[in-house]
Amino acid sequence: MNLQAKLWIDQYGMLPHPEGGYYVETLLAPNHIAIDQRPTRPLYSSILFLLSDSDVSHFHTLQSDEVWYYQNGDPLDIVVIDEDGLLEVIHLGPFRGQVMQALVRKGCVFGSLVPTQGVSLVGCMVSPGFLFEEFTLHTQTELILRYPEHQEWIEKLTKSDVEEEIEE
Repeated sequence: MNLQAKLWIDQYGMLPHPEGGYYVETLLAPNHIAIDQRPTRPLYSSILFLLSDSDVSHFHTLQSDEVWYYQNGDPLDIVVIDEDGLLEVIHLGPFRGQVMQALVRKGCVFGSLVPTQGVSLVGCMVSPGFLFEEFTLHTQTELILRYPEHQEWIEKLTKSDVEEEIEE
């Protein structure tokens, strides 16, 4: 892990995130909302999220929309497989050809990585607010069976089945 990553982790009191990287919750709406049969939750929640080139944010799905905001450091690629199976790579960053913010719709499979050497600090706001019980971390086998045309990305952004077994 590079020095800048360590500095931000210490400065913001970040913790390891189950999907990879580090995070700290920064905002939580005081108002709550109930939608359909889902649990009541804050109207929105927001985190700072840090990812370095030595880690990835593994493919996962949320049941709420998530807006990503570039904050500092190196650009970040968000890899999204939508509900129709189409793959898009969103380049989040301050430079030409990149965007400063991006929306990932609920139900999409997505992960992220720093495509160059370095570290990226981003903000992520989820609305309705994030609940860990509505967070699904996907397995490599599951996604390759569903989306064989995206095997290369799936292998980059999931743990192999052997890695999964070792962690259990």
